[in-house]
Amino acid sequence: MGCHGSKLTSCCFTSKHYGPVNEANKDENEEKSETSDLPAFREYSVEQLRIATSGFAVENIVSEHGEKAPNVVYKGKLENQRRVAVKRFNRSAWPDARQFLEEAKSVGQLRNHRLANLLGCCCEGDERLLVAEFMPNETLAKHLFHWESQPMKWAMRLRVALYLAQALEYCTSKGRALYHDLNAYRVVFDDDGNPRLSCFGMMKNSRDGKSYSTNLAFTPPEYLRTGRVTPESVTYSFGTLLLDLLSGKHIPPSHALDLIKDRNLQMLTDSCLEGQFSNDDGTELVRLASRCLQYEPRERPNPRSLVASLVPLQKETEIPSHELMGIPRGGDVLSISALGEACVRRDLTAIHEIVEKLGYKDDEGAATELSFQMWTNQMQDTLNSKKKGDVAFRHKDFRVAIECYSQFIDVGTMVSPTVFARRSLSYLMSDMPEEALNDAVQAQVISPVWHIASYLQASALFALGRENEAQIAVKEGNEEKSETSDLPAFREYSIEQLRMATSGFAVENIVSEHGEKAPNVVYKGKLENQRRVAVKRFNRSAWPDARQFLEEAKSVGQLRNHRLANLLGCCCEGESQPMKWAMRLRVALYLAQALEYCTSKGRALYHDLNAYRVVFDDEGNPRLSCFGMMKNSRDGKSYSTNLAFTPPEYLRTGRVTPESVTYSFGTLLLDLLSGKHIPPSHALDLIKNRNLQMLTDSCLEGQFSNDDGTELVRLASRCLQYEPRERPNTRSLVASLVPLQKETEIPSHELMGIPRSGEILSLSALGEACLRMDLTAIHEIVDKLGYKDDEGAATELSFQMWTNQMQDTLNSKKKGDVAFRHKDFGVAIECYSQFIDVGTMVSPTVFARRSLSYLMSDMPEEALNDAVQAQVISPVWHIASYLQASALFALGRENEAQIAVKEGSILEEKRTATSRD
Repeated sequence: MGCHGSKLTSCCFTSKHYGPVNEANKDENEEKSETSDLPAFREYSVEQLRIATSGFAVENIVSEHGEKAPNVVYKGKLENQRRVAVKRFNRSAWPDARQFLEEAKSVGQLRNHRLANLLGCCCEGDERLLVAEFMPNETLAKHLFHWESQPMKWAMRLRVALYLAQALEYCTSKGRALYHDLNAYRVVFDDDGNPRLSCFGMMKNSRDGKSYSTNLAFTPPEYLRTGRVTPESVTYSFGTLLLDLLSGKHIPPSHALDLIKDRNLQMLTDSCLEGQFSNDDGTELVRLASRCLQYEPRERPNPRSLVASLVPLQKETEIPSHELMGIPRGGDVLSISALGEACVRRDLTAIHEIVEKLGYKDDEGAATELSFQMWTNQMQDTLNSKKKGDVAFRHKDFRVAIECYSQFIDVGTMVSPTVFARRSLSYLMSDMPEEALNDAVQAQVISPVWHIASYLQASALFALGRENEAQIAVKEGNEEKSETSDLPAFREYSIEQLRMATSGFAVENIVSEHGEKAPNVVYKGKLENQRRVAVKRFNRSAWPDARQFLEEAKSVGQLRNHRLANLLGCCCEGESQPMKWAMRLRVALYLAQALEYCTSKGRALYHDLNAYRVVFDDEGNPRLSCFGMMKNSRDGKSYSTNLAFTPPEYLRTGRVTPESVTYSFGTLLLDLLSGKHIPPSHALDLIKNRNLQMLTDSCLEGQFSNDDGTELVRLASRCLQYEPRERPNTRSLVASLVPLQKETEIPSHELMGIPRSGEILSLSALGEACLRMDLTAIHEIVDKLGYKDDEGAATELSFQMWTNQMQDTLNSKKKGDVAFRHKDFGVAIECYSQFIDVGTMVSPTVFARRSLSYLMSDMPEEALNDAVQAQVISPVWHIASYLQASALFALGRENEAQIAVKEGSILEEKRTATSRD
């Protein structure tokens, strides 16, 4: 769901309008119905809560940091089978027993459907425990920051904001206006998927609000000044929650306000929300967050005002929360197969019977006994291990089955999802659910659309007590079986097949939001088997590495799910070249030398060093843009970047130092090594686990030695040290990179595969005219060519039989040709546009002529668009490439222009060679 441009200024989508909601009456009715079954607040004994939580068992812990949390939360079940959450405070948290009881009883009087209500407490000896309603569907932090299956929708985010504002308004009306450290971990989701505010956050250790504590970057400014929290402080924290909902990240308010002030909302808005909201709604939410985050408490809105502002923003109000969240509702019954029902019942015997009967028929390519390849003598032992495992599995000797299947898997010469599935079930039968879950996941990695793997994951998750995830896995297993069975396997198509499917990439088949002006155009089409498809055609620069494109496409193509617009195939024809290892090392060295020079001249700070700050000169050598050294202030406060790549000291202090630049240089080394923009935290995890295969660009295979790769990784790790003083300086960077340089005798432009400035290509008269930007000469050549290069053209663009109704269209083209010949380019543009707009005939030559007419009229952007469209229609037409080059030269994009000239020359040479043959 990538996004280009600011969401709040470009995503103007029509939203369904809902009439005004009488929230007061609605809330009152809901509150009566949804809290009427709650018991009165009561005191419990430690023994009762010990029984409810199975002796405060580790497996019942639901705290964010597990048993290491300062105050641990357990899930449990009371004698009346009511599910509860039990918070057990450490011994020092509440030294005053009377104060604890008073606070608990006061909070326990609250009853509202927007709260995870407090049901009771326990105060015996040193024990201090709270009992609240159990919310089974995780926290907002989990769904917002760590989602795995589906990002939270815009309508649901707005609902979360409203429901929390209503919760705060209710608490305020009951005299409980203070809330301790409001954040995404305090928001939990009930059986119906509705967000609720945890009551635990209303418990205070003191009556003056001094117990407020949180990450200082998110602390209300008045707390930093006075050490006290007020109701307005809660509004400030609510503002940080609005930022979380908008961005999908936990962004410090100061950074967010800078982005809002600079109208740099692209970095502030979650890219997953693209197309889900209108400009007005996005702007209103940003405005409300800004009001909540005002420095002066008196300038912030109260909870009632928050509710009033959020009610009009609500969308899709008729859709239940559990549907918006994509989670099963409590008590929902799925229509599922026998295997799915066995999973829900936790009937492992029935599961075993079904899996055993299935045999290996679901293994892709299996014929007899897993014959993925011709058997050889050296594999006989491996196959014997599988046979023994199958016998043991059939006879329910699961320990032996695990042993034998493990021998088969460990050899690694053959891959079988069924073997992983059988070992998974054997682990389950042996009361080893973690191992079972790992194997079920591995089975689905091998065979992504295999419903058996989803069902086994569900069984393992049930065994682990992760019921919500298990229900989702059951549902996915059922859906994968029923709704993707008719999809063909992923395959590669030829460009000709896709050209035919889309009627020659016809303009009328474009379905991209911005039409043919989109950077990567999407067409509707129909394959030979009449299957309707969408074909996305990327621009030249989108995927320079053909191998990476194919690997990515094939990987995504293995996915099959009814929640996806599944990828059926791809096409990769034509030349492309990723950056070579030697050139990447050269880039690293040259940048280090640039930074060393700047440091020696007293300019050690660089603003947001990243790959966009590195440019290449006429010789193909990398250079560091000086723009990044310009600062709005001299103390380094103007640093801004994607938070995932920000030096940690900036997040702590808001200041950038020379060591921060070294940190950013480290992220650049990761870019060069991986060919992707990998967050440092993720990269360091891969390095720590020695999982360098995922870190290294697959295009570099065979280009460097282990020692060189290890050294670059080591240098990147040093640059990314958490403590600034532990990072190398620029002189040390240069010293480390010099010995790594390879192929030093080869010029950069050759390593880059780009023409050197002034390099003379073997060009035709048209190519040379493009290089000279001699538009008169280009016009003369194009005019003489006429329409002979139009595919299928016979006389005057006869792509189809002429009819009377097309006569006006053809007359427009004729008039355009006359104007073009006489260099009346304004009239030519007008006439050719009339021809193109009718859309009954497609001519690359008309686009080429209008392109040149635009160039002659000093309209290079329009000229480039038409030249690109000419090549879309006729991909191997050299004229189109040359005209793109001319437009790019006119736009000052010389490097791209040189490449386009070279491509035009190659296409022309191939054409000439073909005609000779």
